Amino acid sequence: MQDSYYPMDLAEEVRELLSPKDVPQGTTRLLAERGHEQTAFYDEYVSRMPTPEETRLLGLQPGTTILLHIRTGYTEQRPVRVSFNVFAGDRNQIVTTHGDVHIIGRFRPEEAPE
Repeated sequence: MQDSYYPMDLAEEVRELLSPKDVPQGTTRLLAERGHEQTAFYDEYVSRMPTPEETRLLGLQPGTTILLHIRTGYTEQRPVRVSFNVFAGDRNQIVTTHGDVHIIGRFRPEEAPE
């Protein structure tokens, strides 16, 4: 599940952000096309018990945690987005890479960039 929030003045300028429908090219690309390129992100991860609504929507069994991923996106001028992503704690794995992805790809061919 994902919910994203934008500054109201930005949403009024980029009207597609006000729609509940998905943006075909994605909101990050849309904002960049409109002069608001996100150049930095701040990620937070929190493991916690789900709300009743999260339990229902994700079909969780009692005692199953969720992983909440909060991402704040920034342009060079200001924060422009905060997204809340909720994952079932028993069905997801997070993998990150840092540094030169080509080196990682030499040793893990399945991770090689295309």
